[in-house]
This record gives sequence, structure tokens and C-alpha cells, in this order.
Amino acid sequence: MIVPPHNFSNSPVQEVICRYYTSDNSPVEMLFQKPYPGWVVIRNELADSLNRYQNETFHGLMLTYTDEFHLFPDDDPVHLISIAPEIPKSLATRMLYGLKTEIVMQGAEKGTLIQVRYTWKTDTIILDFQARSQHEEAYPRDATLNWFEKAREDIHQVFDVIVSETLRKRCL
Repeated sequence: MIVPPHNFSNSPVQEVICRYYTSDNSPVEMLFQKPYPGWVVIRNELADSLNRYQNETFHGLMLTYTDEFHLFPDDDPVHLISIAPEIPKSLATRMLYGLKTEIVMQGAEKGTLIQVRYTWKTDTIILDFQARSQHEEAYPRDATLNWFEKAREDIHQVFDVIVSETLRKRCL
């Protein structure tokens, strides 16, 4: 684990979804709802799940984090989240396309796409971070676990760049 978890005491994570398909195209989906158990717990449950399929390969990998931030009455959402077209230059080089409420970029792992969707409701900002393996490449067990680890790191790094310090401090 190169990028350590945030360890927020007031985590904005509402849910995490891990999904993969076995070599016979059976879908396996794991849902972790609030309160966020932390990446170590999710990773361990994912490893246990993958271990149930001996000598299998996996494809169609996906990791989704849904974060929710409650706004204060004087908050201006425009200054709390940097999303396209205001995406910082550090991520712009990886960006494939973007609208005012969505960006898509390459992940660190070859063949991985990271999509971020932004929704603003009256008193809430919702961010959906989704990492997906692009190709139908088959991954052995250890490579699958490694892909999920890298996808979590990608999502973590994008979170740190687009979520303002103001919102991050509220999670401490």
C-alpha cells in the first residue's frame, strides 16, 4: 500500500462497491455501506472472496466510492470541489474528457479508467468515484487484488486533488 488511507474520524464515504467477474462470467459484487469500515477491512474481505475461486481468473473489475459532504448554510459549492473545467493541472494531463459534472481519466494501472461524477443538491455534495478495468483482460488472483489496491490509490489521489481543504478538514 503506497498511498495510505485517510483515516478520517468523520468519513464522507457512504458506500463502497467492489465488483469482478469470474472466468465463467459469474458476477461477484461486495457492498460496504456507512459506516466506512476502512480499506484494510475491505481489502481483506475482497481477498477472502477471491480465494473462494481456486485456479480462476477475473475480469470486468470495478471499484466505486460514493462520498457525501453536508454543506453549511454559507458554503459555496463552487469553491469546495474542483471539477472540470476547473480541474487542476496535475490531473488534467490524465483527463480524457470532462463536463461540468463529470471527468474521466486514465488510472495509474494500464487499462484502468477513473470516472468522477459530481452532484450538488441543496445541502449536500455527492461525489461518485469509479475505477473500471477497460479491457477484458483476465487477471489472476494476486493481480486482481493488486488492481483493486491501485484503483483505491487512484481514487484517493483524485479525491485529494479535487476536494477542497475546507471539506477535508471537516472529515478529521
